[in-house]
Amino acid sequence: MSCPRCTARVKDWEGDDPRCGFNADGTFNTSNWNCATLNELRDRAGDAVWNEDDWVSILRAPEIKKPGGSLLVVFVLLRWYKSRGRTDSVLWWADDGPPTPITLEQAELVLA
Repeated sequence: MSCPRCTARVKDWEGDDPRCGFNADGTFNTSNWNCATLNELRDRAGDAVWNEDDWVSILRAPEIKKPGGSLLVVFVLLRWYKSRGRTDSVLWWADDGPPTPITLEQAELVLA
């Protein structure tokens, strides 16, 4: 399975073919390579912190209304090695629980 962005993109580089960052059920796939959705999240995250070839960046997601009208505050934490195409981890960190691996549905919410 590929996410909609991977399906729509044309491979315009030499080297390995892309491997989508999401499994068929929409869960995060750690063996991704040049996933168009994950690359867009990295691009939107802006400034990143570097340490020993690892990069980390935080992206603020749009506020989501909870039932009852209060707002859910969400951050997305991304980590990758050097500037290569694999994104090692992407965590969805909401104010109502611990960080969890991002899903395709959550990534689409952030990128909408």
